[in-house]
Amino acid sequence: MAVVYDTILSRIASGKKMLVRLIDPEKFEPSTLCDGFSLFFVGGSTASGSEAVVRAIHQQTTTPAVLFPGNIRQFTPEADALLLLTLMNSRDPKFLIEPHLQAASAIAASGIESIPMGYILLDGGRQSAVERVTGCKALLQSDTDAVVSTAIAAELLGKKLVYLEAGSGAKSPVTSSAIRAV
Repeated sequence: MAVVYDTILSRIASGKKMLVRLIDPEKFEPSTLCDGFSLFFVGGSTASGSEAVVRAIHQQTTTPAVLFPGNIRQFTPEADALLLLTLMNSRDPKFLIEPHLQAASAIAASGIESIPMGYILLDGGRQSAVERVTGCKALLQSDTDAVVSTAIAAELLGKKLVYLEAGSGAKSPVTSSAIRAV
């Protein structure tokens, strides 16, 4: 059952905006949780600990907890859904398919809603944790053709969502022109 994905689609179709908070388990403070968000994404580049964050979200809010995992250790079947991320601008199979292979059995056995998503890293003016961990080269935001081509490739590969990121600690966020182009 695609409850979270259907919710995302219905909000987009109706022109409603979504406010999503990304929670890094490594920096999580339970006292900062509150309702008012459309979704909570739970994950980070390096840490595990998603299970405790998901439990806190379910105990303190009515907002769905969606895993945004940086690695297999961040998987927990207690979440409402899982964004099955593919780092689209990686050229290393370790980040294109290996995480999916490592987690496939656990994900399938859990019955968790799985949403395939293309993750595109864009240059934010400084090296991000994603670049350090994966060795991926961020795309220049000004190279609209490369950004759009990468998003189209994600769609052709069956990704249901595309996520553009400049990385945590970026000097500059993803530009509105890059978002509009995609």
